[in-house]
Amino acid sequence: MRNVSIINKDANKAISDLPEADAIFIGGTGKDTKEIVKLCQDKLKQGGRIVIGMILIETIFSVLSLIQELSFNSVDITQVTISKSRKTSTGTMMLARNPVTILSATKN
Repeated sequence: MRNVSIINKDANKAISDLPEADAIFIGGTGKDTKEIVKLCQDKLKQGGRIVIGMILIETIFSVLSLIQELSFNSVDITQVTISKSRKTSTGTMMLARNPVTILSATKN
């Protein structure tokens, strides 16, 4: 793809150097998620989409509150759970892994 860039740097430092974007995906941010969302709001074009992957309940709550405060619209939340197979003495069972919550929203 020609219009996709993966930035594997500290987000708080790298975001200021980015051009305006049509869409931004945020994941693996730890405790900085809210601050990163605030920084990305300024880099997101009008009508652009922000997508955030989260695993902690506290992060989900704080990011959802922030997204509403920043007046994003078309908020959608999806939770996915992956299961991996595991052999047992009588067959194979599916063992659920930690769910991932994906929030997406459009910038007004």
